[in-house]
Amino acid sequence: MKRSGEDRRIIKTRRALHEAMIRLLKTTKLENMTVTMLCNEANVSRSAFYDHYSVPEDCFNEIAQETNEQIVDRFQNTDMLSFEEFTDIYFHYVKEHQEIFRTMFAMNVNNPALQQSLGFFQDYLYRMVPNYPQYPDLYTKFLLYGYKGVVSDWLENGCKDDYHDISDIMRKIFYLLENSDRVDQF
Repeated sequence: MKRSGEDRRIIKTRRALHEAMIRLLKTTKLENMTVTMLCNEANVSRSAFYDHYSVPEDCFNEIAQETNEQIVDRFQNTDMLSFEEFTDIYFHYVKEHQEIFRTMFAMNVNNPALQQSLGFFQDYLYRMVPNYPQYPDLYTKFLLYGYKGVVSDWLENGCKDDYHDISDIMRKIFYLLENSDRVDQF
């Protein structure tokens, strides 16, 4: 994310740290990552790291925010998609960026990056799915945490299942919710 007034050295250092973070996430959990590990992988000095971040989590949060912004941009610049198209594109994107999403979805549900990602999915449902029920807060939380669980499990298993299958599971869950008028019978 380029900020106004940043010179090329700052951008280059941040990019090196971001790329190093993503490489390290393939083998190291964020909570086990040290500044030294990140600096060695990025080939930058510790002082250069501290010019930009306090802890590795700050670097990751910036990456997660950029990733979330990219997916939002991808959908904002697209004509109205069906739910099927949305879920296929979304889960393909998650698979392409699985190290970032795996780390994000393993975080506490109150983490801002995770909240932004969950919020994006929820906002899509409210805006684009014609009959998406406007459930009370408890239903929405159940739905989003279920979604988080499905995605987390898929990511933890290395995205071995085809993303179309995961997308289909989510479509079926939402179909059940859209047609939940039968729930009142219980």
